[in-house]
Formats: sequence, structure tokens, C-alpha cells
Amino acid sequence: MAIYKLGEISKIVNGSTPSTKRIELWKKEIPFLGPSDIENMKIKRFITKTQKIKRKGTVLISSTATIGNVGILKQESWFNQQITSIEANNDFILDKYLYFYLKKIKNKIILENKNTATIFPIVKINYFKNLIVDIPPLETQNSIIDIIEPLEKVLNNFKNLETNINKFTNKIFKILKNNFYIDNIYEISTGKWNNDVIDEENGIYNFYSCSEHISKSFKSNYNGKYIILSGNGNFYCWWYNGIFDLYQRNYAIKPKKLFFTTFWTIQNFIQQLRNQSNGSVIKYLKLNQIKNIKILDVSLENELEKIYILLNTLILIKNKINKILNLKIKLLVNNEKHLFK
Repeated sequence: MAIYKLGEISKIVNGSTPSTKRIELWKKEIPFLGPSDIENMKIKRFITKTQKIKRKGTVLISSTATIGNVGILKQESWFNQQITSIEANNDFILDKYLYFYLKKIKNKIILENKNTATIFPIVKINYFKNLIVDIPPLETQNSIIDIIEPLEKVLNNFKNLETNINKFTNKIFKILKNNFYIDNIYEISTGKWNNDVIDEENGIYNFYSCSEHISKSFKSNYNGKYIILSGNGNFYCWWYNGIFDLYQRNYAIKPKKLFFTTFWTIQNFIQQLRNQSNGSVIKYLKLNQIKNIKILDVSLENELEKIYILLNTLILIKNKINKILNLKIKLLVNNEKHLFK
């Protein structure tokens, strides 16, 4: 085992956003990522390839607003200023091992930077440069990667299946979007909490922030079958039946009829908003925008219910696999002196 500052064994750089006023900088040449994109590497936006680029295998971590999202680049890319990149020196640490290492200590990073700003927490670049890391030999790093990666591949297969089902429902929407509309008969309320109520270790109820990740807390203002919509960031949309609570910029929508048709329509409306957005400016979804969504009347409620219940089952399995994967990382990474003697 060898101890280093992270800045001694990697290149650490913050991202930036090309000017949205310069169209020539937004050609579809390389992926451009935001904090909500990096965990699943969902590519939604592209920019022109310039000198600002990071190689495949570079590890990314969100360092402001929703801090602690960790991803690894699958191709040359760039990213906005809410992300810090850590490009490993492979003479000391392997890309994938660094990725697993940062996933293991993400809660430590969040805790140590929780109160660094008045509105959103910020992890400064010097924090990463001075972060002490305890690194095993490269051979041991490879052994750990070989143990963890097969389960990671299974998890990715479930993610791909989830993506394909969502694409299927989106295609149905595009085919039928010119059908008649029905009145929006639903109740809308907003959350009351900041993200400081999140307690991932001990919380027992779902808590919906503006991140794709569903957190845990002890807050429980809602109980029943709701559509949940994040009001800023990437506008995520979920449905849930049970006890939960939500961030103050999020919306809880309770349809009085055609629950899954309403969810399906809102999901596709949100996708259109995402596709219209460029740059790193945080977009806000206003209450009137939601009230003006027209619900598609296509007589597919029963079919949509079956699809979304199947999808939820896949997500539950995916989340359980993810928990096992994180447990493997926790047990193996940085415990090498006990496991590999």
C-alpha cells in the first residue's frame, strides 16, 4: 500500500460551458455532460471538439449542487463547471480502480463539504488535489476490478433494458400524440424540504430531490399513489405508491383518473423540455407549465399500467443489484491489506 495526495497521481480539472451564443461551439462532435448525466453516462447534449477534452477512462465527480455523483468516461468528452475531472496516472492507479475508490468515499466527500456554501454545497478543486488516498499495487487493483466488473455488467444490462422499455413507450407517444386530449384532472402540491433532510444510511422513506437518484429520509408528508416531478435540473419524473417526501422545488401530482396515461403524457412532455435545453443554466419548471400539460386520451390505461409495473419491477431488481455492487466496492476497495495478503 502507498499513500499519496490525489493531485500527485492524477490531473484534476474543473469543467466549463461553451457560450450558448456561439452556435459553432455546439456542433454534435463530442458528448457534453452535466451532473445528472455522469452516473449512467446518458448522453443528451453534444458540443464541438476543441482543445478542452478528456480521454476515455477519465473519472468525473459532480462538485456543486448535487455533489458526489461519480462516473467514468466511455469516450472522449467534455462537461460543465459543476463537474470535476480526475484523470489517473496509470503508473500509480488504474482508471477503473479510481472510479470504484471515489464511489466508496462519496459519502465522506459529501459530509466534509456539506456546509461549504449558503445555497449549494461546493467541493473546491484543492479539496480533491489534497485528498489522501491509500493505493495498493497495480496487480491488486486489477484483481479487485476483475471481482467487481462482472456484477457491474449485469447492472448495466438491467439499465439498458429499462432504457429500451422507455424508448418503446416514447415511440407509442409519438405515433399517437395527435389524438384527442382530456382535461387535466389532478391535484398538485410542492415539497417543503431542502436536501439536508436526506439520510442515506438510516432514512426509511423515499425522498425525491432533483437528482435521478432516489434518496432516503425520515420525512413522510405523502402517502399514496403519486406522480413526482423534479422542478429544476434535468426534470426527472417518477411514479410511486407508498410513503415518501420531496425537495421543495419538486411537485407531487395526484391524478383523479387515468393515472398511468397521465404519467406517460407528463414523461413525454418533460422529455421535450429536456431536448430544448442547452448549456449549464439550471432550468425551472413552473406550476403553470404543469397545469397546462394536455393529457392524451388513447384508451391505453390498462396496457400502460402493465408496462410501468414491469418497469418498476426491473428498477427494483436493478437497485438491489446496485446495493450489492456498492457493498462489494465497500468491502474490497481500500481493504486490500486484509483481503490480499
